[in-house]
Amino acid sequence: MSSLYLDDEQEFLLKNLEVSSKIYKVYPHDSLYTELKREFRNRDVNDTHVIRIKENIKKNNLLHLQPIIVQAREEGSLSIIDGQHRYVVRKKLGLPIFYYIDDVVTSRDIGAINNITQKWSPENWLEHHVEIEENKDYKIFQWFVQEYNFNISASLVLIYNSSSEGLRIFKKGNLKIKNLEDMKKKAETLISFYEDYGFEKYKHKTFIEAFNTLWINKKVDIKKLFKQLDRSSEWLNQQATKTQYIHLFQKIMNKGVSGKNATILPTHIPKEVIQDAMDKGKRIDMSKVLY
Repeated sequence: MSSLYLDDEQEFLLKNLEVSSKIYKVYPHDSLYTELKREFRNRDVNDTHVIRIKENIKKNNLLHLQPIIVQAREEGSLSIIDGQHRYVVRKKLGLPIFYYIDDVVTSRDIGAINNITQKWSPENWLEHHVEIEENKDYKIFQWFVQEYNFNISASLVLIYNSSSEGLRIFKKGNLKIKNLEDMKKKAETLISFYEDYGFEKYKHKTFIEAFNTLWINKKVDIKKLFKQLDRSSEWLNQQATKTQYIHLFQKIMNKGVSGKNATILPTHIPKEVIQDAMDKGKRIDMSKVLY
């Protein structure tokens, strides 16, 4: 290795450093140029991303600074772990491909690696975890999302009562669906808010979080809630926060109800209490938990 900007001492020091990996440069006329294969557990190639990379290369080709990561398979093939978009662009433009071989990365690492170069969407993560088949709950979760037409974030709130915490667990591959039947019943009930009363925000995370507190509350009669909505559906409108939705539910449930029989809905329930009840599909007496 030599450079006009390195003095003799720097050249000497570099020669004595350990080389951790070699970057290979493959030209279009080399057989390896077309033999690289897309890793089936990776996300699909995004045409928009390909166009964006292509335009950037035409302006300033610096892809030699970001080589493709390749892994050798037992059958002798070379699979692209990271850089499939860069690979597609270079082939389209007939440019050399820079790559190095890594034999340490695992199937679980693919999402994390790709998420650095271009953020993965929840859909990318779901497809990835379904394809690597290390956790059967992702296949069940995929079925639920498609069957009930809930997006991934909303569906996670039905499991973890939090889209942010749910997504963190979901991306790591640790998704656990502990009570599918209860999750299905809850989804069907939420859909009724739209089908019966035209409430379009029934899949919004704050609405679901508020509804979760009703669902686990032993003293809340869900059928009674809908009977009350028959009389006051005009009150059902979008709120900004979970707490505001809980107050709205309380207002609806207490319409025409005398003070001593009024329902009081708690707005601050410990996360672990909600999670335990959701996991077990049980309804709890809030007075024994909060007071």
